[in-house]
Amino acid sequence: SPVKGTMVIRPYGYALWEHIQSYLDKRFKDTGHQNAYFPLFIPKSFIEKEAEHVEGFSPELATVTHAGGKELEEPLIVRPTSETIINHMFSKWIKSHRDLPMLINQWANVVRWEMRTRLFLRTSEFLWQEGHTAHQTKEEATQEALQMLDIYEEFTEKIAAVKVIKGTKSEIEKFAGAKVTYSIEAMMLDKKALQAAHACIKKVGEDIENFSFNTSVSAFMIATNELTDLKANNREVLEPLVRLISPFAPHLAEELWELLGGEGSVTHSEYPMHNESYLVESSKNYPVSFNGKVRFQLELPLDMSKDDIEKAVMADERTAAQIGDKQVRKMIVVPGRIINIVIG
Repeated sequence: SPVKGTMVIRPYGYALWEHIQSYLDKRFKDTGHQNAYFPLFIPKSFIEKEAEHVEGFSPELATVTHAGGKELEEPLIVRPTSETIINHMFSKWIKSHRDLPMLINQWANVVRWEMRTRLFLRTSEFLWQEGHTAHQTKEEATQEALQMLDIYEEFTEKIAAVKVIKGTKSEIEKFAGAKVTYSIEAMMLDKKALQAAHACIKKVGEDIENFSFNTSVSAFMIATNELTDLKANNREVLEPLVRLISPFAPHLAEELWELLGGEGSVTHSEYPMHNESYLVESSKNYPVSFNGKVRFQLELPLDMSKDDIEKAVMADERTAAQIGDKQVRKMIVVPGRIINIVIG
């Protein structure tokens, strides 16, 4: 879209969201939840009430300081999530145990100002569903959370056909301000996070054998940047890296090991070995050039034939925008390397 970090969802794409809403909305109502809507703008003071909450979201907050040509007395935060404003309303609505449990669901959008966005995976604004409930006891609240976790698993596996694993997030992964975070996790088919981690493990292993300890630092930096871009924070990726970094930064590694829920000292855990199968590339991010100048990149399977690559490039909307009313004189495709379109 014209706004950096956001995307337009066309009708056939939005239909997917409508089907997701339709299925889950029925399941939520079957379990006693009601839909409501809360403001897009949240007073900054609400966010600041919970120190851990604001610390977790602070880098991602979009803040409104002026409106109607005037500076606001209190800045407003564009909704990153609605805990604070919903809990404020709950405090007004709940007067006794007779008002419990309170089961509220909201279909909305949220804004989290990402440093690096990834189309379809993490944009600055995205469609959102959040359930908020209040209960008499911790046991009832836990039962509610686990019930909803089962519904998310049911939808993801039986409707979306994506295999997931249910579990509890580690301390380092849990939601900002939460006591416990439950989650369903799935591994992306391209396994890019594992690929980045195991490439680092292999490089550091080679550096150690060659006594090239300084170059290991660059390998850690590369892996950190790649995993940050991928939003990779699952245990399968992070645990081996914490064990890997232990000889280089023992105190840091011990802290991370504890946050990941590791037992004992990280120095007593098995040192990681890379898995060569994770390093096999299955796709190529082709630079697509027009008259020798790169205009965009297109990720395609490495085993795609030359003819199919040409068809995929020509079917891309960005190609049509570059060509405009000109003629394609020649297309140069070197599978696994480059794509160049000569126009005139």
